[in-house]
Amino acid sequence: MKKSIWVVAHHQVTDIKPVTFELLNMADALARQIDATVNTLLMGPSVAALSSQLIGLCDNVYIFEDPMLEEYHYETYQQIFIKMAERYRPDILIVSSILRGTDCFPRLAAHFGAHYVAGCLDLSYQPEEELIAYHQAVYEGRAILEGAFRLDRMAVIMTRPHVFAPSMERKRKETKVSLLEISLSPIEFLTRRVSSIKNVAISLGEALVVVAGGRGMQGAGGFKLLWELARRLHGAVGATKAAVDAGWCEHRYQVGQTGSLISPEIYIACGISGSIHHLAGIQGAKTVIAINEDPNAPIFKRADYGIVGNVFEIIPELITEIDSL
Repeated sequence: MKKSIWVVAHHQVTDIKPVTFELLNMADALARQIDATVNTLLMGPSVAALSSQLIGLCDNVYIFEDPMLEEYHYETYQQIFIKMAERYRPDILIVSSILRGTDCFPRLAAHFGAHYVAGCLDLSYQPEEELIAYHQAVYEGRAILEGAFRLDRMAVIMTRPHVFAPSMERKRKETKVSLLEISLSPIEFLTRRVSSIKNVAISLGEALVVVAGGRGMQGAGGFKLLWELARRLHGAVGATKAAVDAGWCEHRYQVGQTGSLISPEIYIACGISGSIHHLAGIQGAKTVIAINEDPNAPIFKRADYGIVGNVFEIIPELITEIDSL
């Protein structure tokens, strides 16, 4: 029987998010090595129209729509994944760590006694040993672990964002779109969401550009400049632990060992000295730009581009230059 690789799609109201195309590209490369089909699970309260964006990128798209997916409940997602896995028996299930519901997947792996890899950076097939090899970030990204597993049972793989190259190349002539028919039981729900914070800003995990501030921003007022710059770059705002502890930013914006581990294309560090705990959070950043008055700040050792100067003079100039373009 032909093996199958399943990718869980990440989406917003009108678009499939870029991280999905990263996962599909990686899944396609692996599928060609092990002769497997690539299937995409697209789920939400109303997602059928988004399936057209996946045509040609995988063999099958399975759509699951239900009003209960408007808000996240662990029990809802767990029911869907368990029932899907029981019916279709995927060999490999791949999800991104920025997908809501990531707390389900360790439990899902435990439920089926599956292989589980978190913080995955790549997957490849070793035909001589018939092993799937991988690298994963461990110890908050401070070390890389090399491992492998056999496809003797299901594998649940959770990847870090922005570590695979996205691809929109439609390599398949035909993609079959089907409805995933699963009945959800409200009896199994143990929790209920009574309120939520609507956040329209781009999240740290999925942002391609992150503008972050530290002590050098001198207060919450200084972070307003960062929001202005991030908005123009279609990016997200981040903060150091010191800035969060000072009350200038909420903890959800914290980047570092005790905050978010991020992998943006561009990371702009403003008034950040560059402690080892903060640098652990940006190891995956492709390009680092540092702005700091201290030419000996440790952040410059990690930076690809460094600007020695006052952030309150440089950032407004950057904003003015971007507006002129």
